[in-house]
Amino acid sequence: MSEKKPDIKIFVSHRIDQDSETIDNPLYLNVRCGAVYDTREDVSMLGDDTGDNISNKVNTFGDLTVQYWAWKNVEADYYGFYKANQYLLLHSDLKNNFDKTPNCLNVLFSEDNIKKYRLNLAESSKEIISKYNAIVGKPKEKKDTSFFSSFMSKLDGFCIETYIETIRSIQPDFGESAKKYNESEWEFETPLFIMDKSTFFELCEFQFSVLFELEKSLNVSKLTTNQLNIFEVFGAFLFGTFIYSKRSTYRLKISNAYYLIFNFSNMYNSFHPAFNYNNIPIILSSSDFFSPYLGVCITSIINSSNSENNYDIIVFERDMTTLNKHRILSLVQGKNNISIRFFNVAEQIKDANFFINSDRISQETYYGLLVAWFLPYYKKAIIMDCDMVVKRDLSDLYGVSLEDKIGGGVNDVILQGWLNDPNNDTYEYYVKDLHIINPFLCFNGGLILLDLEKFRNTFTREKIMNYINKYKLRVVDQDIFNILLEGQTMLLDTRWNHMVYVNGAISDAIARAPATAQRNYFEAKKNPFIIHYASENKPWFNPELEFADDFWEIARQTIFYESILNRMVDKKMSCIGITAPIVIDARTGIRKLADRLLPIGTRRRKFAKLLIPKGSLRWRFCKQIYYIFKPQYRPAKVK
Repeated sequence: MSEKKPDIKIFVSHRIDQDSETIDNPLYLNVRCGAVYDTREDVSMLGDDTGDNISNKVNTFGDLTVQYWAWKNVEADYYGFYKANQYLLLHSDLKNNFDKTPNCLNVLFSEDNIKKYRLNLAESSKEIISKYNAIVGKPKEKKDTSFFSSFMSKLDGFCIETYIETIRSIQPDFGESAKKYNESEWEFETPLFIMDKSTFFELCEFQFSVLFELEKSLNVSKLTTNQLNIFEVFGAFLFGTFIYSKRSTYRLKISNAYYLIFNFSNMYNSFHPAFNYNNIPIILSSSDFFSPYLGVCITSIINSSNSENNYDIIVFERDMTTLNKHRILSLVQGKNNISIRFFNVAEQIKDANFFINSDRISQETYYGLLVAWFLPYYKKAIIMDCDMVVKRDLSDLYGVSLEDKIGGGVNDVILQGWLNDPNNDTYEYYVKDLHIINPFLCFNGGLILLDLEKFRNTFTREKIMNYINKYKLRVVDQDIFNILLEGQTMLLDTRWNHMVYVNGAISDAIARAPATAQRNYFEAKKNPFIIHYASENKPWFNPELEFADDFWEIARQTIFYESILNRMVDKKMSCIGITAPIVIDARTGIRKLADRLLPIGTRRRKFAKLLIPKGSLRWRFCKQIYYIFKPQYRPAKVK
């Protein structure tokens, strides 16, 4: 079966006040810019005035009205944006050079050349475009002064520093990049690009959130004709800032073509080890909701780290907000031996069908199964859950030799108790359904030391995806790991994954576990290296839980502390049937009496205000009389 070609839509903006010839190409959508003002009849070209749009801002936003319209109203796998008569195209004749120059040669063609190569363009372009996250037109080199600086100098009371500060306040992740981009030799006057959906949406969210904020602070009625396209100029600067900032996230390469392009290499290839020596990879997976608890886990890793080692923390995520990423990154400020990077897996797992059988399980728990392919340049890594607190330097764990094994994990004492329970079918499930010969040797999936190279060489990504998509397993990723690695796992010191003791199902299971497993568990409890809050009972909702003090001690050190407290209070209130926020009545006794005798909006209250106006001599006299009877409400004098 042939591979499905990506849906690529390149939006070509045509200003209604300018004549430009449309190009007949399968990849192009010609769109009228400012179509809301177009009074022509019998115009078949698409307009930017339908759905959610800013078509009426064409005088100030220029061609960005088309980009906004595409963002809000059109579905595609890849989005491109060109202005009429300015095109960034993939020349099919250069396709043979692709393997020699993996950055992918691209050329800006004139209209004649576009027509000349049109027939060969669409399919070869799709093949090349789909290998990348983004392809971007070459920026010009700044001369004595930049176009943006010269434009800004014409605006009264508005300077570049003010503009950058606005970016910093609205989109803090891009503030420093805006400053560095302004000081660099780069400059994008005319953004030309093709981007995958995720990158394009991130660009638009960044650009338009800042532009709309700037719009509030500028009086455009005072602008001259030459200054009216102010936000289009700002948009170009924001585009440059966005591309410049991505240099630290993606591997950016430059071709040697006459007209150059920048391209982001495929996400699979963009994550190399963060450090050249003593690099300890630690893989965590988190949703945006789980960010506060992720923050506590990472802080515990930092607190237990050794300055002689380098810690390469990679967070697999799909929906984490810029704000929460910024908060997570702030945890390592000033620590040169610790790196935190985010890997958005949305594109890589779009065809996965994750089976979720519990409210406490999310699809993030599956990501560890795919680490070997997400990180092809890594040989070994620690994969761990976020509901953990680390008490010992993870370099000690990373240094454990797996010998000829593929992975290492801690024997699951709770599972062993379930296997010994005659009142459930756990043993039958593992032996007959999963075909595991000795389930008593299974390990807990919350922490795995994995030889990624051996894992890649032993299994295929397709095999892993087949397990994810077709099998509905009880302990999802843990079951898959144990099926795959039976006989190829080294059982680690129990202290590396100590699951907290909880009365009920957990304590009952531990009581039924074999004597050796019980002994190891209670011995580890005296000095756990990693505390795992594995049950539904979490310390952030129950401060009385075993080892909860360890969690809260670290939580207090993070920027997430207040958020965690707030969630706990909300949880407690909802448990007793209170869902509305608690409102504290701060009114004084006289105000409460007045509101009862003179209800707001009544004639009596209006008459009282006329009789005793606030601030009048009569009002102040009455207030002093009140303080005689209620001295506790008299304001304290500042000494």
